[in-house]
Amino acid sequence: GDTDLAVGAIISKAELEKINEPILAIAGDPAQGGKCRPATASTMLLGITKASLQSESFVSAASFQETTRVLTEASLAGKEDRLLGLKENVILGHLIPAGTAYKPYLDIQVKHLAEPPKPVKLTTEEFELRKAEEARAEAAVKEALGLTDES
Repeated sequence: GDTDLAVGAIISKAELEKINEPILAIAGDPAQGGKCRPATASTMLLGITKASLQSESFVSAASFQETTRVLTEASLAGKEDRLLGLKENVILGHLIPAGTAYKPYLDIQVKHLAEPPKPVKLTTEEFELRKAEEARAEAAVKEALGLTDES
């Protein structure tokens, strides 16, 4: 297609869509007398080593194989690892970006929309009545399940 990608380049589907987006947005180049062509691709199943080295995180990629090469290339290219994934955060001993440790949730403020229920104060008579009702209900459940004490 009409992109800067090299033939045979291995990129993710998301990267391909991002690269093709501006090409699909324009109708055509009048200087060439035709439409711009988007990059095309075919799905490729990568082995575990190759797949790990394709990671956007160089910390994650370096943890698998070819550590020296991965770290040297990242250093020379001035790469910055944003530490967005689970693996790189575990490697560095940080909180994992999930659940309550997920960064957008760290500064969240809880807004109480209603007052909590107030505790109910029972008289001694009401308390004894509730205890008797609970005992009758428990006995009925045991009888229904065949768990009576008359064994």
